[in-house]
Amino acid sequence: MYMQQIDNALREPVFRGKSADTLKIFQDFIHPLNTSLINIFGGDTTTTIQIAEFENATPNSNGKLIFKKGDSKINYDLLSHGEKQVVILLLNFIVRKEQYQDAIIYIDEMDCHLNTALQSRLLEEIVNVWIPGTAQLWTASHALGFIDFARKSEQASILDLDLFDFDVPQTILPQPKDHLEVYEVAIPKAMLFDILKGKKLVVCENQNDEYFNLLQIPDTVFVGLKDSRDVFLNVKRDPGYQFLRDRDFLTDTEIGKIKSAYPNHHILEYYDFENYLYHPDNIEQLKIKEFDKKTYLAEIVRQKNDRIHYILATLTSSRQNYEEFKTDIKLKDKEIDSIIDDFKTDDLERFYKYFDMKEQFNKSFLSAFNLSKDKLVQTGWFKQQIEDILNK
Repeated sequence: MYMQQIDNALREPVFRGKSADTLKIFQDFIHPLNTSLINIFGGDTTTTIQIAEFENATPNSNGKLIFKKGDSKINYDLLSHGEKQVVILLLNFIVRKEQYQDAIIYIDEMDCHLNTALQSRLLEEIVNVWIPGTAQLWTASHALGFIDFARKSEQASILDLDLFDFDVPQTILPQPKDHLEVYEVAIPKAMLFDILKGKKLVVCENQNDEYFNLLQIPDTVFVGLKDSRDVFLNVKRDPGYQFLRDRDFLTDTEIGKIKSAYPNHHILEYYDFENYLYHPDNIEQLKIKEFDKKTYLAEIVRQKNDRIHYILATLTSSRQNYEEFKTDIKLKDKEIDSIIDDFKTDDLERFYKYFDMKEQFNKSFLSAFNLSKDKLVQTGWFKQQIEDILNK
């Protein structure tokens, strides 16, 4: 049955009313599908299945779709269930792309036979590549990868239809994506805590969980949320987790008061995650021959002083949005002189607490050293800094 569907899918849109231009067929159909297969499964053309050829149907047999992986050729029938699921989905999107304009597309359980990482990558590829901007995709799923993608996407919503009585009218609202409870659509919290029994679950900002988990801190797992607001909303809601947020423009005394009120709420000692990555002591640990720590430190000071008036002018407005202060105004200092005084010095350990290395530092100075985040987070210095914060 599958081969007949593929036969029809490949033949009808390619050949019906069109000339059989081989190059155009490849560019319009085969190349995009092969690219998506790599994006979803990972690897490259030598390690991931790619469409190689199509054998015509005969009076006694259906057509055959042949894939290659490296030097090996594989008939579609011999692919794994997960590979078949992805191929069928992509073929349907490719051949029906003209029909999907201004459409609502319903697909049930499109995550079947896929592991969590593949679920997320499949949905991302379909949404970003194959769904027109004028269309919507609706899919029924309990897949953790789908829920995680939807939670992180500003254009996605999550509806929980469990335990509704549909014999009476219902108003269904999207789940609040800033709550960790949204994952309970896929996995009950009790089960999650049971799986992670004996481990510390740390909720952090943005996509930083990917890099924190590279540290392999014993018995510690990091999970990312959108921003510091989402982190703190979950701090108040669930003491079962540990939380880690950027420092931003919090004073030393404010951090002390917040920690006292919420012992499971940890705060970086520097402005943000990137301040640890690009700290002179961290880069020094990579032992790059051409790197001169003293020259680099002087560059940080220079750039800080060049931007000091702009940054201090935004200080008050930036602090107005901290969720901790909205919850309890007593956590907020009346004066911010300590921040200004620290920022005006050239003492790294004072001003660096408030100098945003992600947005305010021009990293062209470092471009010659080929520094990746994967390298920078795996130094002994970086790991020790994060462990010290979590253990306070």
